Amino acid sequence: MQRNLLLGNGINMHLRVKGMLVSEIASRFKKNLVISSPFYELLFSISFTDEICDKLFAMDDKQGIESLAEKVHSYVIENTPKSITINLRMRLLDAIVCTALSAIFYDGSKRLGKVYDEFKLPSIHSFDKVFTLNYMEFWDDVHRCIHLHGQYDNSLIHDNGKPLILYSAERYRGFKNYDKVVAKLSDTYNLQPLYTWDIVFSPEFSKKNEMIALGQYPSDKLYPANDLFLREVKQLYQELDGIKEIEIFGMSPYGDDSLLEKINKMEHVTVYVYDKEHNSETLEWETILKCPHIIKDSLDIMSS
Repeated sequence: MQRNLLLGNGINMHLRVKGMLVSEIASRFKKNLVISSPFYELLFSISFTDEICDKLFAMDDKQGIESLAEKVHSYVIENTPKSITINLRMRLLDAIVCTALSAIFYDGSKRLGKVYDEFKLPSIHSFDKVFTLNYMEFWDDVHRCIHLHGQYDNSLIHDNGKPLILYSAERYRGFKNYDKVVAKLSDTYNLQPLYTWDIVFSPEFSKKNEMIALGQYPSDKLYPANDLFLREVKQLYQELDGIKEIEIFGMSPYGDDSLLEKINKMEHVTVYVYDKEHNSETLEWETILKCPHIIKDSLDIMSS
């Protein structure tokens, strides 16, 4: 039987990838939000300052990137003086993705992912297929991974010594004065383009399959625009079609419903949970999984 592996962002914690703690990414996200404020001002007439961010994220114990994104998403929707069109929602998701990926992969001018504990890496060669929910696997030099949420390669970025900020390649091509904001920020920062249509991302409480379909269907709130382009809608998780058995490592049971539905159609699932006996996720997985399955401690994958 073919052996398959599905990785979540917990693999980065397991490998102790430097700079990838949830709290570290959250800190960079807030900082980048302030730096990127000129884009939000242009697109939504909304600014982000240190004071606004302190209030926006105050008393929030959920610092995951999708939770932070939801705070920003709700704040803009509730405070922008502009009409809430499909166009605005597409631009907002696009802006948040740029801020989020800047925070995930860069710490100022430093490109992250080079430092990790390679001895903690599971025996990847023992798997026939390796799927990942991460946009990049730092250890994957031979590009074995199948990226279910899109792929980003930070090794292609030009380093000029300035703090890096990703900007939207789509907006740059068609939204009035966006290029001027890029030029102005380039005096201080390393501005690099990102084609966000390759990235599957959604703020917390939003379904990924609905977010990636924005603008693809007729609506009375969708208008022609030079910075919005029709493209084929990605069929989410179609790469898992035909997979009968899978092992899951580093993935939260609170993930995307459509992914969990796909997993529950499989013949057998093995889930590796950190500190299985004392982790609340163990019970959550037991509740969610309706297919034949087994829950193991995350350390067991090293000997499997």
